[in-house]
Amino acid sequence: MYDFYQLMPESIRQDKTILVGSGNGIKRNGLLCKALEDRFNCGLHISEYQEEAALGACLCAIVGGKYIKSFADFKNIVT
Repeated sequence: MYDFYQLMPESIRQDKTILVGSGNGIKRNGLLCKALEDRFNCGLHISEYQEEAALGACLCAIVGGKYIKSFADFKNIVT
């Protein structure tokens, strides 16, 4: 993952200060979290939601079914 990140143009990588992670592999492994923070040299923020992939699939269905106008509207539903 880090090697792929390094291949991105500097214009994309510049000024990034956080790393966002999700999934049980990260949530349940403090050592992995620390390794990611060390490798990317920034803090790791972990998703507050459970089953992120299922949540994403549901969100796509909600938007695709036109129950809400856009993905941005999801923020108004969960807050």
